Amino acid sequence: MTLNPRPAVRALLIDPDFRILLLKGHDITLTDAEPWWFTVGGGIRPHETPKQALRREVLEETGHVIAELLPTPFSRTFSFTFEGRPHLQHETFYVAMSPRFDPDPKYLTAMEKRSIIGFKWWSLQELQQTKETIYPAQLASWLEYLVKSRLSR
Repeated sequence: MTLNPRPAVRALLIDPDFRILLLKGHDITLTDAEPWWFTVGGGIRPHETPKQALRREVLEETGHVIAELLPTPFSRTFSFTFEGRPHLQHETFYVAMSPRFDPDPKYLTAMEKRSIIGFKWWSLQELQQTKETIYPAQLASWLEYLVKSRLSR
């Protein structure tokens, strides 16, 4: 099976109380699989810069416009299959500070409408204690790092 390389960007969308917005999703082709939580973001189109792609993705998935994207030391490369198609995805993560808001689904793509089933602003403590599946798995430690580095300034 050939993996499709996919460059991607993801937002650590954080509110003033250092809660992070996660989307809940599932793969409709996997009827017995449990849903999972994930960060806002997605693939970079050929004509886009990473920041342009992330602004588009945040708008599509949440209806929210973000102004400033701050680089992070976080990235990952992993393989996965979604809707029967295998991918090898390299993700770069940015921080976007934002007031808390309720995501608006009006800009979701057809695929996102099929796969996104909820959203939640998560506290660090909730991330550390949950038994639900969160991607990336190390997200709680990343948020803890960001909170500590922000509070130590």
